[in-house]
Amino acid sequence: MMSSSKPILVLVQGSAPLSDDARSVLESFFQVREVDQQEAAGLLVESSALAFTSPEAKQATEEVTATRILQQFAEGVGIVDRRGEIEWMNRKLSEIDPETMRRFTDACVGALQGGDTTNQRWTFTSGGSSYEVAISPMSYDEDMEGKSELRSVVGMLLDSTAIQKIRERIERIDQAGADLIDIDSDQIKTLNSSERLIMLEGRIVKCIKEVLNREHFEVRLLDRRTGKLELVIGNGIDPLKVGEVIHAEVDGNGISGRVAATGKNYICRDTKIDPLYLGGMEHAGSSLTVAMRLRDRIMGVINIESAEVDDFTEEDLFCTELLGRYVAMAINMLDMLVVERYTTNEKISHDLAGQITTPLDELEQLTSGLESITGNQELASRTERMMELMTVIRNRVHDCTSGPRTIIGAEEAMKTDIDDPLLNGVRVLVADDEPEIRTSMQGILSRHGCDVTCCSDGNTAIEAIQAEAQRGGSFDLVISDVKMPDRNGYEVFKATKDVNQDTPVILMTGFGYDPHHSIVRSSQEGLKSFLFKPFAVEQLINDVHKALGASRGKGGR
Repeated sequence: MMSSSKPILVLVQGSAPLSDDARSVLESFFQVREVDQQEAAGLLVESSALAFTSPEAKQATEEVTATRILQQFAEGVGIVDRRGEIEWMNRKLSEIDPETMRRFTDACVGALQGGDTTNQRWTFTSGGSSYEVAISPMSYDEDMEGKSELRSVVGMLLDSTAIQKIRERIERIDQAGADLIDIDSDQIKTLNSSERLIMLEGRIVKCIKEVLNREHFEVRLLDRRTGKLELVIGNGIDPLKVGEVIHAEVDGNGISGRVAATGKNYICRDTKIDPLYLGGMEHAGSSLTVAMRLRDRIMGVINIESAEVDDFTEEDLFCTELLGRYVAMAINMLDMLVVERYTTNEKISHDLAGQITTPLDELEQLTSGLESITGNQELASRTERMMELMTVIRNRVHDCTSGPRTIIGAEEAMKTDIDDPLLNGVRVLVADDEPEIRTSMQGILSRHGCDVTCCSDGNTAIEAIQAEAQRGGSFDLVISDVKMPDRNGYEVFKATKDVNQDTPVILMTGFGYDPHHSIVRSSQEGLKSFLFKPFAVEQLINDVHKALGASRGKGGR
């Protein structure tokens, strides 16, 4: 039989032809097919088509009469006139509650009074349920001038509660998504880059909890350079162990890797039997993973897990994908703001260095030799001091404009020992791939009494942390850059906390640039301090004091 979006209604031909009005009504809801009695009998045997029989054919088709069909149709079918009187209704309509019946007839009368002769749909709510009424013209009266006037309509009552709930859920996601990307300039201008990302992380967590009603999830961003899926936000799901990574690849990287590689969303009905599931939430029964898209580009994945088996529906998948698009837009907007700030600050720094160098050179030329000209010892002493200060200014300008490769005031700070009881004997590990940063940190902290171990990359730092643990000890403080060639700051932070949860960690980043979102991820797990290069010696020492003071308050060294 023919396929159609409408159900098939078989009309068995009788002695009286079907009126045009009746046919019009039926064709609003069915694919109408007229057959004789012999054809009808064959169709009833081979298909589930509906049958509307004429009186003459009633005996041949007694099990599928028009009355029996209409009695069970939708949530109810009725014919209503202009006065609101129900001329006929099926059994299902007669069984509905009085309030729903009243709203049904009101909708039909409203359609009649409007005089619209086309098919209409009216909606209403009653008793906590949502309904739609599909209304079509049924019969007409003629006035004195021979003009036809709609006298009655046929209404079909449909329970649209499930559809309405989906609509409302989508509206909530749209509103939550709009809130995510509504980044108020007045609100964020007082925040540094990492604080902005932390603010966004809080919004995303709240959104997933409240809109999707889920507690166990993670958001991973795709690093397009390495192909890694970097964890940005995690809630109720154990992070990977240090050294374990997920790549955006079809095979060998679990569900998240496959979704990121193919862009095809995935529902894991049962984690115990699905070979793609690699583990995440403790005692997980099922999971849902969707690709976060920004136009045609895959930004990462959202993975949600549940303790229940088969706890996710296609509706959940659709709603999570929709929310994922908003999350991708919000993260992308903040990333662009951070990169813009990073590049702008570098340009300003270089421009400043160029503007100051020339007048400083000229001032030094004018000052040099003054003492020999005058022969005045006091003037000579002052001139010498001016030359020293110009050298200090030149060094400070160099430090400030060298961006994330220097510490402001490091040269002067490394000349003098400082009696600092809080730092005396403290064992500090410093990890940074910039040699000048390592040299400056070692010199500054050593002058304050610290025992400093420097590492040029993340792997070396993690190995040193783990080797110290094998000897039964741990560093008192770990300071790490967030962006190194092999490992990121979060991995160093995680390795430190795996050895000793009370060891404080300070992460550093250039102008707030944090491509792996290490600061956000670490902040979720207890990071309290981070530095934006270039920072001053005073700020470094102040943050070190705070970190160690907080650690000792918890019973640390």
